[in-house]
Amino acid sequence: MRLLAQKPAGPVADRFVKSQAYLRGIMGPIGSGKTTACIQACVWAALWQNPGPDGVRRARVVVVRDTYPNLDTTTLRSWHGWFPKELGRWNGDAPRIHEIRFALHREWDVELEMVFVAVGDKRAEDIFRGLEPTAVWLNEADLLSPEVFQYARTRVGRYPGPNLGGCAWSGLWCDFNAPDIDNYIYETFVENPGPETVFFRQPGGFDPQAENIHNLPARYYERQAEGMPDDKKRRLIDNQFGFSRDGQPVYPEFQDHIHVANRPLEPIKGLKLIIGLDGGMTPAAVFCQRTSIGQWRCLAELAVFPTAEKMLDAMGPTRFAEVLRQKLRDDYADWYARPESIELWADPATDAGNDEKGGDESWLRIVQRVLGLSIRRAATNDPTLRQEAVRRTLPHSVEGQPAFLLSPVCKVVRKGFNSGYHIRRIAVAGSNRWEEKPNKNEYSHVHDALQYAFLGGGEGVRVLRGDFYRPAAPEVEVDYAYFGGAA
Repeated sequence: MRLLAQKPAGPVADRFVKSQAYLRGIMGPIGSGKTTACIQACVWAALWQNPGPDGVRRARVVVVRDTYPNLDTTTLRSWHGWFPKELGRWNGDAPRIHEIRFALHREWDVELEMVFVAVGDKRAEDIFRGLEPTAVWLNEADLLSPEVFQYARTRVGRYPGPNLGGCAWSGLWCDFNAPDIDNYIYETFVENPGPETVFFRQPGGFDPQAENIHNLPARYYERQAEGMPDDKKRRLIDNQFGFSRDGQPVYPEFQDHIHVANRPLEPIKGLKLIIGLDGGMTPAAVFCQRTSIGQWRCLAELAVFPTAEKMLDAMGPTRFAEVLRQKLRDDYADWYARPESIELWADPATDAGNDEKGGDESWLRIVQRVLGLSIRRAATNDPTLRQEAVRRTLPHSVEGQPAFLLSPVCKVVRKGFNSGYHIRRIAVAGSNRWEEKPNKNEYSHVHDALQYAFLGGGEGVRVLRGDFYRPAAPEVEVDYAYFGGAA
């Protein structure tokens, strides 16, 4: 079949097509070949089935789009480019149905039923009522509601029945351009992916490894970018998550695909553990190390509210210190056993109001006493200096690796970088004006803690000196891999 013999758009698209994950998503810039990859996935959904008594492998795939005009002008136009209406039986009513039968060779007779539906103003339940698919393809999934996504998951695996060989594989796949971080797609594939979820991220359009370039006109992305607003260029061409609708990100230099490790980072023995603390009733801690080549590694986070969707809870200094102490015992026992190998840095304001003679303890002193470790006050809590201490690492690399690397377990820090930690817009007619300081929200506390870790680790001094970014940590003999795990 010409479709399956088609040169893959690129290695990411090829892995997506051949993945048998129950839930998979592919995110890429415009023109990256996502739609063709999803059409190929429809055929593979049939090939992965057991043959029926007549030797035919069968599958029914439901394709969902936001509106019928978009379905007809984009999805179906691409589909009919590979499978013309004249092939098999085509019904153009709603839902649109295309039944095709073909043979790859003698032992691979395939019958594929495609059902194309659009949401429009219907409820998710109404869209799928009576449909019993093998699999579902959510086209431009970020434009669909979370309800459509959730309901689709309940319908797959119902065809073919046992009398036709049974359903050997079923699943759901999605394609989408990079969404805003507020979109449910971000939570589904990035923030809280399930055990059967696989996320495939294609390179951006200007990346040297950009996919599907061989099928695009010359200077395609350069011409697309002309006159395109920066926020759209970020999502549609650079394949970067969009900003929160609530404001402007504090760190636009952060690039998720560069700065987030592909697996959890392990602490490196021989290096100090640098912990930044933010106090108050919504405290936070961030665990970092700085390597001998000058790479900052953010290993873990401790936040009162582990996800943005949960209500803000309060936690006093005693309870917070107990939780922090337990995490050190569980995850950093070697460091906890040697207090000199740990540095804790806190907002200097957390020591305000301490009166030893009067019996009044500050937040910092209470945490220090319960924890049993010394906590140092950061040299300043000036927000500009704190932010610059982190920002200076983001554009740089050291020995071919990013100068800042974030473990994927740091979900709140990560979403904060992807503009959850932002500066709010001031509503002024006819102009864009912004507040001077970042918005205090569920992401600001962990980012304050991260900044105090960087100040304690020397980045604030380097900002004041005007140093270029360069390695400054002592040489230590260690065995580790830059992107997590053992070397």
